[in-house]
Amino acid sequence: MPLLRELRYPLTAETAPQLADGCRIGLLVVASAAVNAGARPGLPAPCVRFTVFVTEGALTRLPIPQLRAVLAHELGHVHLGHFAQRQARQTAGGPASWWIFRRAYDRDEELAADTFAAGLLLGLEDHYPGSCIALVLLLEALADGRAGRAEWLSTHPAPARRAERLHAACDA
Repeated sequence: MPLLRELRYPLTAETAPQLADGCRIGLLVVASAAVNAGARPGLPAPCVRFTVFVTEGALTRLPIPQLRAVLAHELGHVHLGHFAQRQARQTAGGPASWWIFRRAYDRDEELAADTFAAGLLLGLEDHYPGSCIALVLLLEALADGRAGRAEWLSTHPAPARRAERLHAACDA
């Protein structure tokens, strides 16, 4: 809710993400021990603007500031229009075997969502100190778990580089 308020969503209640037009924002908890989150387009009926999902592993293993940072990153994908860009990639030509390269956000979108998240989290610093640096700490933890993996095989930029880049943004 603090993230949505910071983005100036016209919320009608303090306890549920319902918008003034009657539409909702979906939240889905996925039964998985993995630490992950994502966002996807909503549904026309019932009116759901978009859905954010988070795994049980993220809910149980991440401290609240890092969970807030993950959600801020996913909201970045929503607000930066990455759904439409992703859909365009999925419908673009190319062999069916290339689907894995078209299904995920690209590295530029991931970096843009990081930057968006840092700005959003900096706006919360008065009420939630350390919000922005929580994103950096999360990326540093991911970097430790991915040591030795080839960045070019991943749809996401190297976590260590992302953390380094965001550290400057959070300090600004």
